[in-house]
Amino acid sequence: MHISPYSVLLFTLFSAQLVGAETWTPSEHPAVVTTTVMGFTQPRRSMHVAPEVSGRISMIAVDDSDLITENNNPVVSIDATFATIAMNQADLAAQQAALANGRAQQALQSANSHCAWATAQHKRIEVLATQEQATHEELDAVQNTLNIATAQLHDAQLAHEQTLVSEQQAKQAHSHAKETVLRHAIHAPAGWQVRKRLAQVGSIVQIGEPILEIVDVRSFSVSFQLSTLQLTSLKKLIAENNATLSFPQKDHQQTHPVIAMRIEPGFNQDTRKHTVFCDVNADGIRDGLEAQLHLQTIPSTDMLTIPSSFVALHQEQYRVTDTTGKKYTINPLSMDGEFIIITARQLPASITLTDEE
Repeated sequence: MHISPYSVLLFTLFSAQLVGAETWTPSEHPAVVTTTVMGFTQPRRSMHVAPEVSGRISMIAVDDSDLITENNNPVVSIDATFATIAMNQADLAAQQAALANGRAQQALQSANSHCAWATAQHKRIEVLATQEQATHEELDAVQNTLNIATAQLHDAQLAHEQTLVSEQQAKQAHSHAKETVLRHAIHAPAGWQVRKRLAQVGSIVQIGEPILEIVDVRSFSVSFQLSTLQLTSLKKLIAENNATLSFPQKDHQQTHPVIAMRIEPGFNQDTRKHTVFCDVNADGIRDGLEAQLHLQTIPSTDMLTIPSSFVALHQEQYRVTDTTGKKYTINPLSMDGEFIIITARQLPASITLTDEE
């Protein structure tokens, strides 16, 4: 039987009732394998802090191993001198465009009033002309005035529309310039830890170039290589909310509940193992800490348990006796004092043993 160097196997009896037993049928008592699988904690998530703008780094507020706090302050700043100048210029242009639009709106209101007056004058003279109280020359004059007022109103409307579009464009340019300035201040999520600084103050960085490598230390993940039987056992523990991890370097007695389990797609054909990730909350745990997962599995009927009282030592050989008195020599795989473990092929399948004592 092959045992992984990352696992410790202990054999225990599976629901055996020994008290007062005079006979024992090994096939009814398969051995349970208690497996301790070891792994090491690692952050569940990591990422690079990188700028969205190019420029010179003017400030890095954190160093290696620093914890990012919830103070809403940037962890990295890119020199925003030129971006600030561009924002101020865009702000001034937006103000000028707003003033121009205001003047155009006043001109439109004036042209609209003048056109309304010219329209009223034209109607009045037109009525007088039908009553022969106004001359054709007077009617032609007010008609000409109305035409000029209508043209001026049309021009004022076009001018107002143009200044309105210009104002909107100037506001958008100012918003873009303001957003560009804001992107010179780089933030990072609270509760994460700086694993490594990748750049220094004064360095010139490009868009997307990593400055910090940070990891989420609010929870950790431990990867284990599990057989199909072990994975089945873990799934059962997860379903019963009984899956826990222990950390020998921290506290042998304390266990931490597994809050989530993830199975990596695929199957390693060489080791015939599944890669499984168990997540736990931080709670005093750090990166790189040894973790242990304890699982109980019944591998198959290949390993059976026999009480030590049913085994006799004769001339340095271990023997058992069936109910007919026939004796069998066995080679124990494990002996813990009360029980021994043997492979099933050492005895007939349906054999029943008797206590020689």
